[in-house]
Amino acid sequence: AALYHDAIYSPTSKDNEEKSIEFFLSHCSSKNRESEILQVSTIIRDTINHTPSTKLSQIFCDFDLAGLKKGDFTNMLIGEKKLFLEFQKFDYSDYKKGRIAFLQSFLEKNPGVNEANIKALINYVQFRVPKIGVYAGSFNPFHKGHLNIVEKAEQIFDKVIIAKGINVQKIFSQHSNGLNDLDNKLYYRQVESFTGLITDYLSIKLKDADITLIRGLRNGNDLSYEMNQVKFINEFKENTKYIFIHCDQEFEHISSTAMRSMLESGDNKMIEKANYYCDIN
Repeated sequence: AALYHDAIYSPTSKDNEEKSIEFFLSHCSSKNRESEILQVSTIIRDTINHTPSTKLSQIFCDFDLAGLKKGDFTNMLIGEKKLFLEFQKFDYSDYKKGRIAFLQSFLEKNPGVNEANIKALINYVQFRVPKIGVYAGSFNPFHKGHLNIVEKAEQIFDKVIIAKGINVQKIFSQHSNGLNDLDNKLYYRQVESFTGLITDYLSIKLKDADITLIRGLRNGNDLSYEMNQVKFINEFKENTKYIFIHCDQEFEHISSTAMRSMLESGDNKMIEKANYYCDIN
């Protein structure tokens, strides 16, 4: 049960346990061990709501919730930060609401169990203001240079949101290889689309987080352009926080415009090279 529990896992899925059971069953070939197979399946299924139906299941559920039932506040904070990253795909306002609801439900089901630390953790989640970077652009298409900026930004901020602006002047036809499918390529990160002013989008995110706009740079020409953009942004929203992040030298020559031209050139070598730069899986 420990080996197969969450063997199949996605933070966006609500049937991880059932899929993990299916995966376990696919490896079971002995028909004369049906009772043990049933026990393992039951143990895994009981972790959905942590409502044990057998003694073994009770032991396993206790292990599964040991961090909350027996953890000290320092280790619980470490676990909370890991969980925050595990569910970074979701908007922080939604994560906060769901996390607090789960912790309050835990207190109701387990009265008096580590109560002081659980309440302190709820308080921490309620009033935490994470530092979140918003990397905005047309990303048409998203390529390895963009990913390089995201990875650098993730070393600075608690999390990074990739915000794809819908620009009618940069419409890029969909290709069968799915180069424009950001949500799949950046599956575990929060990817959103927005229309209108970036300042309006940032204002929405400021409700629960400390927001900084990320601008990616390749060279001095990009810096001059972005400095002008920042002036416009501050005219619409004063004191907007922003940061410039330079990509690594190996990506300085890559641009979405060049990638589109290569993909639409009809030249197989050019298309192959563009696919390479856009393949971030």
